[in-house]
Amino acid sequence: METHYEPFNQNLTFQVGLESVNITVADLNSLVQEGIQSAIVYGSQIGASVVTLLMLLLLTHGEKRRTAMFFFNMSALALDVARVIGSVLFFTSGFFNLYRLVTGDYTTVLLSDYVTSIAAHVFLALEEICINTSLVVQVMAVCSMLRQFHKALVIAVSIVVATVPIGFRFATLVLNSIFTMKDLDFSPYIWLQKVNTITITVAICFFSAIFVAKLGYAIYRRRALGLQGFRPIQAIFITGCQTMIVPAVLSVLQFCTDVPVINTAIVSFVAISLPLSSLWASAAVPGQNAHPDMNASNQQSLWKVLSSIQSTKDSSAAYESMSYSPPPSQLRGYPTMPTFQENGDKVQLLYRGADVENGARTFSASS
Repeated sequence: METHYEPFNQNLTFQVGLESVNITVADLNSLVQEGIQSAIVYGSQIGASVVTLLMLLLLTHGEKRRTAMFFFNMSALALDVARVIGSVLFFTSGFFNLYRLVTGDYTTVLLSDYVTSIAAHVFLALEEICINTSLVVQVMAVCSMLRQFHKALVIAVSIVVATVPIGFRFATLVLNSIFTMKDLDFSPYIWLQKVNTITITVAICFFSAIFVAKLGYAIYRRRALGLQGFRPIQAIFITGCQTMIVPAVLSVLQFCTDVPVINTAIVSFVAISLPLSSLWASAAVPGQNAHPDMNASNQQSLWKVLSSIQSTKDSSAAYESMSYSPPPSQLRGYPTMPTFQENGDKVQLLYRGADVENGARTFSASS
């Protein structure tokens, strides 16, 4: 009787000292596929963060580049790029080795690989600090017109909501660093990482709800006053809605899908969304100039400054390349007109026998 052969269920044996570890081909393939999927997720985050970072640097107007909001948004994006690069380097380090992944023997891994792995978690903690601080600053700006008691209450609650995920993140950072250096299994504390993801999602939704509620009421008041049309306030309202909804969806997906490292996309998405709302809202509306004094260099974005410099260079090059047309007197067939130096000024005698002003003499041009 012919037996059915399952090639993916066969066992592979790895020798660890005097002991042996068995693993099926299917499980080994799952490890490789998880690494490939994680690298794709990290790669997309790097590309999106770098593009947004360049956009924010080039398109932000001069007076906005000196604000605390710009500093925290730029810092969050820069830390996000550094964090994702540190995370993706895991797959080129000694940790991502089939023998070490199967046996758990990391004794020969270089110290630099340990440092890179821990640095990625440090960058993540700093990034969350910048994001939550930026959200608190935005809440302070939005609630500036509220009564003093209501303003103080909202700001106090916002600080508490922003501090909780930062505390969980630092706890995760410390424990993960200790377990990484000692080559211990972090699985018993994986709940701490999930709680941190939930708290950061709740914080983002809380801040976004404040923005959406405040801006939605402002849009309603504008409509009641008869002000129609798409304005910057609508742009901020739209991005506020997406900043509130998308992280919540990603947070839920980590519990009901097998896509690896999907929870890391939450922080990257928020770091990208925060500056995009300000860039979109600060763009000039058609037929309206957002900055009246656009000629002042400190009011222009870096992109406009670089564009104006390049335009000036192109204009100068085009002017220098223009051919010079000599006057008719220098063309072949025309006689050269004699000149007379009077008190350092060169006077051209256009007609034969012309009198020079302030002089009683007459000069005749020779043929």
